[in-house]
Amino acid sequence: SVLNGMVGADGKKIPVIFIFFFEFDGDWFWWGAQYSTAEEYKQLFQFTVKYLRDIKQVHNVLYAFSPDASFTTSTKYLERYPGDEYVDVLGMDNYQDFTSQSNSGVIAANNKLKIISDFAKSKNKIAALTETGYSSKNTISRTNNHFTALVYPAITNNKIEISYICFWTNSDSEYYVPTPNSVNAEDFRNFSKMSKIKLQNTISKPLYKFP
Repeated sequence: SVLNGMVGADGKKIPVIFIFFFEFDGDWFWWGAQYSTAEEYKQLFQFTVKYLRDIKQVHNVLYAFSPDASFTTSTKYLERYPGDEYVDVLGMDNYQDFTSQSNSGVIAANNKLKIISDFAKSKNKIAALTETGYSSKNTISRTNNHFTALVYPAITNNKIEISYICFWTNSDSEYYVPTPNSVNAEDFRNFSKMSKIKLQNTISKPLYKFP
């Protein structure tokens, strides 16, 4: 009812990227790899898509496949892939490769995005870094150029093609994107001005039309 009720001022349904049963290669959710076989996970994913799409007639959703960043090969990435019919967005949630605040982490993150980008292009699907960020509460301090020197090369090197990067949320007690007066604010501003970056509110319209 929520998805079908998302209608814009023009009377048309608002497109939604639905990320569900994500980070399934970890053990912190009930659908994680520790609690289900690969085949059980695929069946769960397929059932959810078919229920929404075919039974509830929800047609304004793009379905995202999004493991955590534990994989290092395409075989491992696709171990629980439910099939082309059920996935529109190919991504990953990656916090761990940026924790070290090092170039080795940049290379690791970029290699994983390369796997995703290449597979997405071969399947005519959307590639993305579906969730990332660096908590202000992290015990390892963020470098002064976290976004420009670590995040930017990770999402652009090796000619990868991802459609978007989604940073985790800010709250009263913790932030993942720097607040205006924090020490990392200027670095994020510089990141937002780099050649391959557009903030959501600066994307020209119409958004859903090829140039």
